[in-house]
Amino acid sequence: MKETEKKAPSPDDFRTQARWRVVLRGAATIWRADPLRMSLVLLVALADGFVPVLGLLLMRAVVDLVVSGDLVTGGLSGTGGFRLGLLSAAWLATMVGQYSLSTLSEYLAERTSQRAARVLSERIMDKGLSFEGLAHFEDPAYHDLTGWVNYVFNPVNALVYQSADLVKHAFQFVSVAAVFAALDWWIPLALALSVVPGAIASLRNADARARLEEELKKLDRRVMYLRGRALSSQSVKELRLFSFDRLFRRKAYEAFRETDESNAALARRNLGRQLGATAFRVAAAGGVFLYLASRVRAGAVSAGSLALFLQAIFQFSSSVLMIVMVWSYTRTAADFFSRYLAYTALGDTLDLSRSTRVLEGPLRELRFEDVSFAYPSGAKALDGVSFTLRVGDSLALVGENGAGKSTIVKLVARFYDPGSGRVLANGVDLRELEPRAWRERLSAAFQDFCKFELSLAENVFADGAGTRSLATERLPDLLGGPFLSTLPEGENTALGTEFGGRDLSGGQWQRVAILRAFAKRHELLMVDEPTA
Repeated sequence: MKETEKKAPSPDDFRTQARWRVVLRGAATIWRADPLRMSLVLLVALADGFVPVLGLLLMRAVVDLVVSGDLVTGGLSGTGGFRLGLLSAAWLATMVGQYSLSTLSEYLAERTSQRAARVLSERIMDKGLSFEGLAHFEDPAYHDLTGWVNYVFNPVNALVYQSADLVKHAFQFVSVAAVFAALDWWIPLALALSVVPGAIASLRNADARARLEEELKKLDRRVMYLRGRALSSQSVKELRLFSFDRLFRRKAYEAFRETDESNAALARRNLGRQLGATAFRVAAAGGVFLYLASRVRAGAVSAGSLALFLQAIFQFSSSVLMIVMVWSYTRTAADFFSRYLAYTALGDTLDLSRSTRVLEGPLRELRFEDVSFAYPSGAKALDGVSFTLRVGDSLALVGENGAGKSTIVKLVARFYDPGSGRVLANGVDLRELEPRAWRERLSAAFQDFCKFELSLAENVFADGAGTRSLATERLPDLLGGPFLSTLPEGENTALGTEFGGRDLSGGQWQRVAILRAFAKRHELLMVDEPTA
């Protein structure tokens, strides 16, 4: 399969599924990460929605008892006083329960988010490490995708809280609506309609916010690059010597201003909508209050019911708005999980369907037969290349920059497959070999080698650092004894300055990379631009 056939999906591909479907799949993903704790989050949220309604009913009973006259005739020591004490104690218990449940709900939601974010982060890392081909990593669309999925905790945390809020406020809305309907059937309907303008304003703002965040995401990645380079020890010399510091500062500040102006414009638009919607809700609530007050004067409704209405009206409105806002804010979760699901569904850029063989015996011959190759971007790197390399041979590939020397290394390591022609090992097409088993026979010193912020031993031996040592391995003395003696912890000394390790010169880092190539057991060694 050609590299271009499995490029990272574009953002347009992420919108093909309905938002509610993506959100449900995201919620299911979180649930599977920690089902017990997520169940507790929803149960506590349900209780958190019930307790305030119970408090309202108790308050109404207290007010009705106070104005009934029972306390005047019997006093606090009579039956009325006893009932007042019980009702007051129950009301206080609901207040304690409400605050306790909120604290418990927040704790459970936070722990659930942390656990789920860890599980998703592990899956994202495992997915990225599972790709055998390199085409994804050289595709800008892939980096846009990983720019989203790397920010795991915030969208996961938001969806956990949104799930809890939805359960809590939906139950609260239904309960308070039932209480209002007992006063008069049309009251909950009128109050619900009064919230519609605010709900529409919230939905419009959330959609505008989501669109803006998507527009600013690439800009944010650019800002992170500029800021990272400005603060990087690797860039400090060029930044100051060639005045890149002024260029980077100007570009970053322009991006900061663009972000700030876009956010401010959105906030201003939303402010006007919400002020108008709030005025409409207050007018509706005032009208219902005047109606109930007249009913109290007529003796048709108790004073406790009027007090209950005053306490519950904004609770009712906020429940409706919260339900709408929870839905509108799921746009952020949907944006993340659509990309997370797309990322975890990415296929490899190599066709591995027939890559099941393991090469038998030692490597005797490597042969390129009329190999042509172009990168997914369309840039042609090789055209009809043929050569043979036999055991014991040394082969130097000489050419100008961009002639395809590094591409040959990538094809030998099977990071890419040829567009046409074949690469053969002992007469077997590399496309038939299991990639990792084949790479066990290879080693390389790359031109763009990595400077890992790890110990010297880990830089050289990778995962074998615990069992292998520079002191016992028969390796070229590239670093020299005097250098090793300057390291405070010998080969276990951390390298690089990012985490407080020992800094190395460019030449020393290159020697570490070449030593890494020699340390890996191999039958074929490739050195890409050894003098770079």
